Amino acid sequence: MARYPGAKFVGAATADYSTQKITHQFIVEHIAQGEFQTGIDAWFHNPKAVVSAHFSISKLGVVHQYVDTDQMAYHCAAWNDKSIGIENLGYTGQHLTLFQKRAQKKLLKWINATHGTRLAYITNPNSSKGGVIGHGKIPEGALSHPDCPGYAVLFDVQAIVKSLAPPAPPKYPTDAQLIKAKLCVMLNSTDAALAVKNGWRLWGWNGTKFVVWEKGLLSGATRYASVNYMVKKP
Repeated sequence: MARYPGAKFVGAATADYSTQKITHQFIVEHIAQGEFQTGIDAWFHNPKAVVSAHFSISKLGVVHQYVDTDQMAYHCAAWNDKSIGIENLGYTGQHLTLFQKRAQKKLLKWINATHGTRLAYITNPNSSKGGVIGHGKIPEGALSHPDCPGYAVLFDVQAIVKSLAPPAPPKYPTDAQLIKAKLCVMLNSTDAALAVKNGWRLWGWNGTKFVVWEKGLLSGATRYASVNYMVKKP
């Protein structure tokens, strides 16, 4: 059973979802076209609706869960068996509130950690890698919802997903660039301390470039360099 600990589980009518197991290739973003969570709760409890989503996020960032994320909610037709659905309270054209953004970020992180769904914003519903996609990007024929959740929500979601991406590894200069700059790289702080002890001018890598070393400022640097190190090392 997969239930998000940050949500209130309110369930759905048995006619509105299936206990069929799903894969977790996609996270599909929706807009509720309504302001109140009580309304969407009632709709997903109505057996005549035959629709549901796994989650809804209110304007105040309150998260309700309706369907176990290992089971199939009815939210995007042929993609139901491979996706988790998130309903965002509000209307097409509205941006997410600050509270919704915070709740969305935490929820996406949980889905990724629990199910391994890739945290990448995509527009191709046939992506083999999957990711986070807007409902309107999924072809549903006569049932298509091209304005769901709308540009504003997708803009916000894209920014959230981007913020969750792991930082790019630092790019160090090439040996040729260092030689041109007449610098010799030291790969540990012990050698750097030796340079300081001998009064050699020292540079530290700040993740983008070498800058003049100052005590404390670059204490966590992973690379140091000194003009004199190569010729004066004992």
